[in-house]
Amino acid sequence: MDWNLADLFELVADTAPDRIALAHGVDGPTRTWRAFDRNANALALHLARVHRTGDKLALYAYNRPEFVEALSGAMKARMVPVNVNYRYREEELVYLLDNSDSTAVVYESEFADRVARVRERLPKVKEWIEITDGRPAVNAFAIRWDEIVGAGTDERLTLRRDPGDLLFMYTGGTTGMPKGVMWEHRALYASLGGGGAIVTTEAKSLDAEELWSTIEARGANACAIVGDAFAKPMLKALQEHRGRWDLSKFLLLVSSGVMWSPPVKQAILEELPHALLYDSFGSSEAVGFGAELTTKASTVALGKFRIGPNCKVFTPDGKEVEPGSGEPGYIARSGPIPLGYYKDEKKSAETFKTYQGRRWSIPGDWCTVNADGTIVLHGRGSVCINTAGEKVYPEEVEETLKTHPAVADALVVGVPDEKWGESVTGVVRLEHGRSATEEELRAHVRERLAGYKTPKKIVFTEQSMRAPNGKADYKSAKQVAAAG
Repeated sequence: MDWNLADLFELVADTAPDRIALAHGVDGPTRTWRAFDRNANALALHLARVHRTGDKLALYAYNRPEFVEALSGAMKARMVPVNVNYRYREEELVYLLDNSDSTAVVYESEFADRVARVRERLPKVKEWIEITDGRPAVNAFAIRWDEIVGAGTDERLTLRRDPGDLLFMYTGGTTGMPKGVMWEHRALYASLGGGGAIVTTEAKSLDAEELWSTIEARGANACAIVGDAFAKPMLKALQEHRGRWDLSKFLLLVSSGVMWSPPVKQAILEELPHALLYDSFGSSEAVGFGAELTTKASTVALGKFRIGPNCKVFTPDGKEVEPGSGEPGYIARSGPIPLGYYKDEKKSAETFKTYQGRRWSIPGDWCTVNADGTIVLHGRGSVCINTAGEKVYPEEVEETLKTHPAVADALVVGVPDEKWGESVTGVVRLEHGRSATEEELRAHVRERLAGYKTPKKIVFTEQSMRAPNGKADYKSAKQVAAAG
């Protein structure tokens, strides 16, 4: 069935009003479906008075109940929700809010100073809504979340929504600056489905002990993570505190975004023998390219996935790859996929192609197809770096490094890393007669870009990293980085 997600949420709230919809931390606030719906109603009524159908509302906050309520309120008002990475600094924030044409921004008080510094550069934004946790707003120009939502309301907007309403999913992708992937509600529901209560943790970065305590306290059945960067600390906590948590209700651990190594999976299953581990291969541009299930009794090779329904592998010229041929190609998915990238027809045409009379999403993941139909993933066919699930485009970091007065040239590459999947590494050539330390250059980047984009390591070189035509020689840069 085609669904508008706001209509679907309202149906659940009417059917199971007293069931828990949102829970925060071990003993933090909860929302029943009735309370969740009332808060979202209040926000939607406010938004409808100020904004038009199709306007964009950006969400600049950590995982918390208000994030989900703002998402639902925007959809109720037929606005387009826009996700904002909470790690973004000023330049990145200005770019995304301007590129998305956001007319409203919901943000946490923690980010108030940053918001104040960029506000004058974003004339399209009509209102800033600050989540204050009951305290006065830091920014005088902002509207307090509590003033809008208050005690909520049972009154709902009387408007007809469309399953074709949009939700933007901004992704770093392989194109440099973030791109807004345009998902219709019906396509996103068809791809993800599911339902139930959402549990969030209070810590703003991974605290494995708190995570397991929250899972136990809330009786959570499933948890989503990003590869070994999450799985290893979680495993360590289980090994060091055997018997501390009752995890009998916990059944499913899902990973997506980076490779999840088989030894870590097997070790987790030694601690949780009843659990199912689900390694999902997808992207912001499509869900369900492939998957692999691991139980206590099974093993699996790194990077090997069972191909998903409506998926095929094509060569760059559009020829379907035959299983067992050894020929590499790009994984593609048809069916419920996004419309394209917002305001980027060129990139949309490169990623969303028509083969065999069907439209496919082809983000650029390179793989081969085994004789049994399983696929072996070889990574992105580009220089994009995937570090703990976050995508880093080298050119952005390179250009930032080169703004340091001592840097003559810089390339940034991904180096295989056990914890992060890929470690962002800078290869730098200094100006003659100038000096700079590794930490100085890392600090220079960290002040200007999100922390995950900061090189974990800087390697210095005196050799040119450019071909005669001036193009970057990433192959040589990777060799230098690996040797350093």
